Amino acid sequence: MTEKDDQVAEHFAKLDAQIKNNQNKKALKKLGEILELSKADEDALRCKVYVLIQGSQFSEALGVLQGNFGKKLTFEKAYCLYRVGKLQEALQALKNVNDADKRQAKLELEGQLHYRMGNHKDAIKVFKELVGDMKVQEGGVKANLLAAYVWGGQGAEIAEIVEPFGISSSDGFEVAFNQACGMVDAGNYVEAKEQLELALREGQEELYEEECSPGEIELGLFPLNAQLAYVKGMLGKEEEAMDGYKSVLETKGIDQPQKIVAEHNLFSEKTRSMPDQPQKKVIEEGLKRVEKLLDEPSVTRLTPVQKCIAMCNHALLLLLAGKFDVAKDTLTTLTRTYPGNERVKMVKAGILAKEKKFSEAEKVIQELASSGGQLRPLLMRAQLLAANGSLEEAVGLLSGIQDPVVKNSGAMIATRALLFERVSDFTSSEALAKDSLDWWKREGGSDKKAASTAAGWCLDHLAGLALREGNIDGASKLYREALECQVDDVQSAHIASKLSRVLAITDPSAVDALESGLLPVREFDASEMDDLEGSIKGVRRKDHGLRKRSVGEGGDKPKRKRARKPRLPKGFDPANPGPMPDPERWLPKWQRSGYKKPKRRRRDEKEMKGSQGAGKVNESLDRTKASGSESASTGKTSGGKPNRPGGAGRRRGRK
Repeated sequence: MTEKDDQVAEHFAKLDAQIKNNQNKKALKKLGEILELSKADEDALRCKVYVLIQGSQFSEALGVLQGNFGKKLTFEKAYCLYRVGKLQEALQALKNVNDADKRQAKLELEGQLHYRMGNHKDAIKVFKELVGDMKVQEGGVKANLLAAYVWGGQGAEIAEIVEPFGISSSDGFEVAFNQACGMVDAGNYVEAKEQLELALREGQEELYEEECSPGEIELGLFPLNAQLAYVKGMLGKEEEAMDGYKSVLETKGIDQPQKIVAEHNLFSEKTRSMPDQPQKKVIEEGLKRVEKLLDEPSVTRLTPVQKCIAMCNHALLLLLAGKFDVAKDTLTTLTRTYPGNERVKMVKAGILAKEKKFSEAEKVIQELASSGGQLRPLLMRAQLLAANGSLEEAVGLLSGIQDPVVKNSGAMIATRALLFERVSDFTSSEALAKDSLDWWKREGGSDKKAASTAAGWCLDHLAGLALREGNIDGASKLYREALECQVDDVQSAHIASKLSRVLAITDPSAVDALESGLLPVREFDASEMDDLEGSIKGVRRKDHGLRKRSVGEGGDKPKRKRARKPRLPKGFDPANPGPMPDPERWLPKWQRSGYKKPKRRRRDEKEMKGSQGAGKVNESLDRTKASGSESASTGKTSGGKPNRPGGAGRRRGRK
């Protein structure tokens, strides 16, 4: 061996120790020394590529993988192209990888490339080959397979592949999370909630075992907590959902797109839970939220289904804001991007209905309902019929719903009963409430809250119909039965108020017993009462702000005013203040009490007084007296002609 070879061998020995100790900077420096001695050393070039990839310096690695040497490391070149965002070039380079030992890695990278490029069907095909044919049991590959289903809009199909491919929640919290997302797409919110809670427990354990800090654990579980808040909102637990959103938004380190999505969902939840908000304010804020959501880079974090929903919401908000032209342009984009989509056609029907084109809107919804038979198009068609005055046809359409849970839900029963009463068919309304009440008592299912709420509403409605017919005793009995149902506090107080009015006629002594069964009302202090009065819409107290300022935070003690040291004039000595300043020194002199008006000066006696020319005149200037031939007293000549003023003369040479 030559001396040069000995030096290279010595450098490689040091390089080996540096790579094992993850000393990438020193390793790159050592590789530079080796390549100075031997520029074409392939082992050194390979080591340099691996060290650069290990240090996430993918652009520098691509600089090494040029020419013929890059053809020997085609997989590494494809991976570096993928990491720098050149997806199409990476997919093309991956086709040249023929090494059998790298088949699994090649398929994983190919599936990831299809997934990132939006080719979700191709990604599903590749990941199925990995999990099904090659029997890859890694949790990451299974999670990618489920994620491709969710992002491809096929989340509802996840339940069909879980068992054949041996996928379970124990494969990792990411697998459990993606399973929950599939349940959300399928509308199984109760199961999705349980699955998300399971995924959260597994995620905390996994991240804790990886020695992550509490902040890193909270950041890693952010998508799970945000999805759980969404599911709670869909289950009707508005307060828990809003608390969940507020909690996850306090997480430090979340990127802006994720934050924007969570804020948008929080606004939607607020709008749904507080329908009495001013519509103009809601529309303006909603437009800002949706437009911010659809901007880059937030839109890249949305699945195709979520993006379609956001664009549909944007079109509807533009429609409510009166911006028909912009709403139609958005609808054109939606129709081109999502042809045949159910929501897009419903938006189209809504725009037509807003333009009073009810027949065209009903035609669009009828085609959609006949092709798919979905519930949402059917409900929208009934709404259009009712808006167009066809109440009986709308009732008949809603009566044709086959799903017993939907058919007997509280909202559906209330809508059908109201439509019956609009057409003065009180008999059908009563029969509907009785049938629904019997169904909930017989087959209430596992959702006891929904069953009690629906049963309470049916009994309340039947009692109202009994009162309409004059059956006060029957109404009283029905109201008491409704109170026995496990309804919430608001519904219970509402029914109790109606029962008290009935008992005031039939049995006034029973009202006291009814009052004792109500929930106690806590006492309010003065500040809370003032806040309550000031919050009433349309009412404004003049002294509300004064009261609020005069009462402290506790409501009883007034605020203590801080003693401030008076500011004294410059050079003022408090020990020798001198005479008191004049309190009227700020007033003009003529307004002060000691002001005396000055007397007018005595004028010179020789000064001219009276009208002009009536004073003393220098007689030496009078030419009439100088000639002596004319009378100065009359100012006229003997001939009766007026005399010209002295010294006037004639004007000559002027025009």
